[in-house]
Amino acid sequence: MPEIKINNNSITCQSNETVLDVANRAGIHIPTMCWIKDFKPSTSCMVCVVQDKRNNKIITSCSALVEDGMDIITNNEEVLDMRKSALELLLSEHQGDCEAPCQRVCPAEMDIPLMNRLIAANKMDEAIHIVRETIALPEILGYICPAPCEKACRRKDIDEAVSICLLKRFTAETDLKSVEKIQKSLTAQNVAIIGAGPAGLAAAFYLVQKGYNCDIFDSNELAGGKMRTDIVEEKLPQYVLDKEIERIKSMGVNFYQNQTIDASTIIDSLSEKYQFIVFAVGSEKTIETENFEKTNLSELKELEIFRVKNCPIFVPKQISYKSKMAVRATASGRKCSEWILMFIESGIVSTPEKKFNSVYNRIKDEEQAEFLKDAENHDVRIQTETYLKGFTIEQAISEAGRCLHCDCRKKDNCSLRTQSSNYKASQRVYTLAQPANMQKNTEHPEIVLETLKCIKCGICIQTAQNTNDSTGFAFSGRGFDVKISIPIEKSINNLSKFTAISCAKNCPTGAISIKK
Repeated sequence: MPEIKINNNSITCQSNETVLDVANRAGIHIPTMCWIKDFKPSTSCMVCVVQDKRNNKIITSCSALVEDGMDIITNNEEVLDMRKSALELLLSEHQGDCEAPCQRVCPAEMDIPLMNRLIAANKMDEAIHIVRETIALPEILGYICPAPCEKACRRKDIDEAVSICLLKRFTAETDLKSVEKIQKSLTAQNVAIIGAGPAGLAAAFYLVQKGYNCDIFDSNELAGGKMRTDIVEEKLPQYVLDKEIERIKSMGVNFYQNQTIDASTIIDSLSEKYQFIVFAVGSEKTIETENFEKTNLSELKELEIFRVKNCPIFVPKQISYKSKMAVRATASGRKCSEWILMFIESGIVSTPEKKFNSVYNRIKDEEQAEFLKDAENHDVRIQTETYLKGFTIEQAISEAGRCLHCDCRKKDNCSLRTQSSNYKASQRVYTLAQPANMQKNTEHPEIVLETLKCIKCGICIQTAQNTNDSTGFAFSGRGFDVKISIPIEKSINNLSKFTAISCAKNCPTGAISIKK
């Protein structure tokens, strides 16, 4: 039997095994995109390349049969560069957004398209759950947020942007679930939050849900910060502010108003009682940090960590940005809760890995019809009677239906996105002189076909063959014009439900995806 080396590990093999088979059996990771066990290798993605040190040749591990004496390297610089280049070539043809533009520009990173789809389906409980995953004060922000998401909305390239801000407010207004006090363990850690503005409120909202005892200290008579003192009633009704704050109180957060907290208070009192302190006040206030020990426990530009008597003090810089967007401060408060968890787990707040995002260009006039295929409502933006009144449920459902579903249906399980993130591939290294226009086939009741996201691996062809489907998929065209299509004189509607869903599940990108 042949014997080969992979990364200096000697392995005995069967003669009919590929290098990838042996690596998988030995627990040695080689990335793949167009490979599925028991399918014929297509060698289309080139992400599984490795190097044979005998002759320094680069080979595709998914198709190369083992040879006695092979000396395989899976992770040297040349191999990694080849994989990155292969990904960048695939990305040069890839047309579509991973995340929708509205979500990309949202300071809170809210999954806006999913909220829209849930509202359109009249699933209001699920919609508000999605909103509150990243936005602690949705009803307040529904009044005062300047809505950068709407400026990025692709629907405005056709007529007018979706009323995202009002839809977000609507989910909070219709949230009738009562909030129960969150029960915490006797060993729960204590967090002092200085400042009851949007950042402090958001930090408490998320920390208390994770089991922390949260006390908010604020120098004003009432909580709310500048949202209460600087915004007129006609813009933000006080009862809305009170309602959102009361919700946080009912979760078990304690508020201490008329409390001026300075450096000596932190040193003499708070650092003794609390395991963490979060400084969440606005731009006009500063903390006297010269009396605190500055640490190097944060790798982030937007966060400084100080220490007093072994008590870490988190000072998010984003709160003091000149921008007056409360949504930015709210996002900073949420991130602070995540940073505390990261600190507890690893003792440091490190820079998170950045996910790759494919970005589509502006919608061309000739592409409007293709994008509208995913919108339930082709009408123009719904106008409310007054700004303060907001939407009725019928209006909200209709307006949410205007969403174009710009985000990829497989953004969370796309191999191209995953590998591009891992290898830090760029979409701009290679560009087509004249990119093709967007094409969407939404005729099948179960799946959507987007050929400009296809990597021409042929997995869908093999999948359909394995299910004995009489329709299936086929390659058409030549050279750069090759694409996946339905055979001549057939319709995509002829695909069985089982075959269609199987093809969508096996597709490594969002080229074939399940409707949802």
